[in-house]
This record gives sequence, structure tokens and C-alpha cells, in this order.
Amino acid sequence: MMLRQFAFFALASALLAVTPAKGQARAPIIPPLPVPPVEHVVTAQAQPVIVAVDPPPASVTCADGAARLVHGEAPLGRASYYFPGLTLARENRTAFSFRIAPDGRPLTITRRPDAPTRASPANYTLFMPDDQLESALATWAFAASPQGHADCRVEFVARATGLAETPRERLLTVLAYTQPGPAANLPLFKQAGLADGDCQTNPRPQALELHFPDPDRIPPRPGELQWVMYRFDIDAHGVPVNSVRLAGQATPQLDQAGHAALAAGRYQARPRTGCIMIFRRQAGTLAAPPTPRPGAFRREDDDCPGGDVLTYPGPPTYPPHFAALGVEGWAILRFDVASWGAVGNVEVLAAEPADAFGTYAKSHLQGAKAKTPGRAYRGCILPVHFKEPGATPAAPN
Repeated sequence: MMLRQFAFFALASALLAVTPAKGQARAPIIPPLPVPPVEHVVTAQAQPVIVAVDPPPASVTCADGAARLVHGEAPLGRASYYFPGLTLARENRTAFSFRIAPDGRPLTITRRPDAPTRASPANYTLFMPDDQLESALATWAFAASPQGHADCRVEFVARATGLAETPRERLLTVLAYTQPGPAANLPLFKQAGLADGDCQTNPRPQALELHFPDPDRIPPRPGELQWVMYRFDIDAHGVPVNSVRLAGQATPQLDQAGHAALAAGRYQARPRTGCIMIFRRQAGTLAAPPTPRPGAFRREDDDCPGGDVLTYPGPPTYPPHFAALGVEGWAILRFDVASWGAVGNVEVLAAEPADAFGTYAKSHLQGAKAKTPGRAYRGCILPVHFKEPGATPAAPN
């Protein structure tokens, strides 16, 4: 079972280790999606708030008019915990420019220069990282058009709400991608109505046998995470009973397979109530748009030979939020090489589907050196590809 295919979380207890049968591949646990650091604001006591982005608009404004959104999801929300010492701004807006290809795909995503500047830590503003917003936008689909659309704009609005103000569905979504266990998460469990059983009390239930949905039978969706959350009890024989689907964003296949896998599990023979199980299906691969020929970017005075003239300290770092959604990309870099082997004057000539790939590609050249020092070069062109390892493109939504 591939690392990116499936994950299981038991929020009612610590992550449970599963020993596969002889000859069966171990089902790995996928780590949670990368999240920004915890933020701090003024409150009498440390209190959690939910940071979430407003739902996508029905359409966006482009240079030639409005473009209708066919499918799109807001970035995942998260819980943050705040302490005295800083002031919280409850809302933050971030705007991006992009174009829409004829097939409706957003490309050339760039943060607008007129986007608001985030507040300093002395006056803290909640925000989602640019990469997380860009990666969500890169998975959207607009109505197809013969020529596509240019100079489009969208604004993401991140808001902080107290637990009591947050809809239960959003709380459950946040918990679906929150590491289980920390006591700080208990207020979220209580507000979501998940803490009224005894499955969280010590000694916690011991899993004797766990089953997972077969990822080969759960079709992935390109750029879209799937998950489903169940609540269940354990009877005196250790058998899961009274399972109920609480929430999720999943295909019927995952929902049905999740119910079956949950029912097939076995636990220590001790009655328990209010246990939580989550199954997640990793996103299918959203392949990068075609890469232009590097030679198309050469200038008249460039004298760099063809091919890669550098050695690197390591492979390029994949933008984590794009990797989590299976979004592939590329960047075209231009740089000079000094006679002693140092690299300088690095430019990002193009990057798709978002400028984050250019930023990460540029950082890849830090520490790079010429393969054969002793000669200076001007205008070397380097394509950097970000491709999911072993990924197979999924069928379009």
C-alpha cells in the first residue's frame, strides 16, 4: 500500500500500531498536512479558535468578464491557541492573480502586489500561508471557454471564530486533520459533541485487529482529499457496534468501504462508547501543464552550454501544500556561473501552475556549484520539475 494512498486515525486514543498479517504490506500512517505555527493573541486564558477560509465564490472577475467556478474547495481550516501579549485581528484578506486555460484550469497563480500586508507580531493577524491558498486555487475548475481568461482575480478571506461560533461540520473537518491525543484539543472534542463517551478515558481501548479500505477500489480525485469520520461503540466482546457516519468529504465507495472496515475490526473485550474512527484517501495527481522548451528562453548574449552544468547539495523541496493535494508543477530558471563555480543572478522566468514552484526551485540553487569550475557562463537555463514519486494521474473529476 503506497504511502500517499491511505491513512487511518483513531482520534479517541493515540495512534494505534497495526501488525499486518504475514506477507501483507504494512499500512503506513500518513502524517498530517503541514500547518503554520501556532499563533498567539490577547485573552484572559489560552483559548482555541478556528481559523478557516470563506467558501469559494460562484465566479471570479477577469479582464474579459466573469468566469464561472464549476468546482472548488476552500483550504482546510485549523485550530489555533492564543495567549496574552498580542492583539488579534479576526480577519485577513489575501488576493491572487491568475489566468484560466481554455479547459478551465487556473494557471500562473501569483499573489497580487496590492494584497494587504500582514500585521506584525505586535498586532497579530490570522492568516493562511500563501502556498496553502495557492495550492487550493490550483485545484479549482472553471467553465471551459475557447480562449480561456486572462488577468483574473480572487480574494481569500481567512476568519477566526470561537468554538461556540463555529459550525459543527467545520469543527469535525478540522479534527479530521488534527493529530489526536494532545489535551489542548479536548475543547474541540467537547464542542463537537465527541467527548461524551468513555472511549477517551484511561485505559484506552486496545485494538487487536484493524482493517482498512482497499485503496485500489477507492478512486482518487485529482487535487482533492477524501475523508470520512465515524462514531462507534465497542461491545463486551470487543466488536464495533452502533457505527454512525458523522461527517466527511468522500465518494460513496470510500463511505461503504469505511463502514465495512470499521465493522471488521476487533478490540479488547471491554465495553466502550463514543469511539472515533477516520479514514482518509490521498488526493489523486493533478499533472503539471506542459513545460515549454528551455531554448525558447535563451537571449542573444547567453553563452551557457546546453544541459545541466551544476551539482546540487540535494533534491529540490516540493512545496508541501501542493504535494499534499497531489499538484505537480515546474519552473524555468535562468542563472550565471562564476569562474570559481558560484551561482548568481538567479531569475525565475516562468512557473506553473503557481509562483510557489518558482520560489522553491530558486531555493534549490542555494549551495549549487558548477560541475567544472574554471569558466564563467552567462544565461544558463534550467527547468525544475516537481513530480509526485510513483504517482499515477487520476481521471478528472
